[in-house]
Amino acid sequence: MLRPSLADLWARRQLRGRLQRLLALVLGALSVLQDGTAGESSISYAAIDQEAATLIAAFHTLSGENYQADIDLLVAGINATRGCLRLVHASPAGCRQALAFALDCWWMRGTDGSVMLTSGKHLPRGKLEVRTITSTLRRQPALQPMIEQLLAPWLGGQAGISYLPADGLWTATLDSDGHSRLIEILSLCERPIAQAIGRIADPDLPDFRRITTVELSVRTWPALVEGLGEAMQVSVALSARLALRNFPLDVIKLPRMRLSEVVTLLHASGISAHWSHGVLCLGEDSQSPSQRDREHPAQRRRMALIPIGHLVANVVEGNMLVATIRQHVRSDWWSLPGAGIEYLSANGALLVAGDVDVQKVVLDAVTAIDTLGLEFGLAAIAASANSPAGTNVRITFEEER
Repeated sequence: MLRPSLADLWARRQLRGRLQRLLALVLGALSVLQDGTAGESSISYAAIDQEAATLIAAFHTLSGENYQADIDLLVAGINATRGCLRLVHASPAGCRQALAFALDCWWMRGTDGSVMLTSGKHLPRGKLEVRTITSTLRRQPALQPMIEQLLAPWLGGQAGISYLPADGLWTATLDSDGHSRLIEILSLCERPIAQAIGRIADPDLPDFRRITTVELSVRTWPALVEGLGEAMQVSVALSARLALRNFPLDVIKLPRMRLSEVVTLLHASGISAHWSHGVLCLGEDSQSPSQRDREHPAQRRRMALIPIGHLVANVVEGNMLVATIRQHVRSDWWSLPGAGIEYLSANGALLVAGDVDVQKVVLDAVTAIDTLGLEFGLAAIAASANSPAGTNVRITFEEER
């Protein structure tokens, strides 16, 4: 009997992969049609232990958005990763969150508007342009390394910035988004107007007063994802890393309960669960808060300027405050691409590059210092960070007051 050649085996494997992806697309399309959401912005789709290539192709077809993995993820073997998720009337934001969470990567917008999956630090770079910007920021040589750090996701390759301190002149080779980010930072440094991003409730969150439809008794990760999606009628995504671990218990039982109680029960069973963009995300306990939202950190970060001139007397105290915040207030965020917090001594303000949640906890820390004074406020921040209950700064200083 003749043995098939390597070329024949490779061709069969490719054909099998195409058939699997086609089947996933057909099943997903049928799911959309059955839910009556065809032509609308919500998607219902089940993918239990599917290869990443199949998932990406399905999301590309069902969502109407162009999903693709960047070259670094492809080289790292992302197509061999198996994902486990279930979408129930998911919004476009929920789809992006669920897929990126299930594959343990970030998502970001490509220069053509596509949804790029990545694990890298840099954002997609468009056409580079050289521009010269004049500013009133003279004789401040420390500004350039600070701004380079904040612009790191837009730098690299042929992109870069230079600064002439004597003239306050900036020369930048960046794409259009990078230039916009540079001008934003320079404007805040030149005209220090207090600003921060307000928190907006997640519009995709379900009604937590609802009761689950059935009782659950599951023994495997896929059964947990399918069961939660069915019982709660919400989208569920399982981290690929968590899927590689042993199931925490022989069996997990969930009686009928309010949706608000499910996360607490899962935590009691040793499963870390949180909501993001309407998706119940099941991950590892070691996962940092900043990695829960799978939008690329540099893309979702915003700039804030918080006046603290009335709280610190000199540069030393300002830098001490910054060091304490970096260590004790969302320490997981400050090492991410595009993140940063600096004391602008010329303006007596904190320049914060963070997402909405980070800006809120920094504002809470500043409020604690404003209430208790610098020494006791810094102590309250450290005590809050070390609290086993995970209390935030606002709760800590209110109790001491």
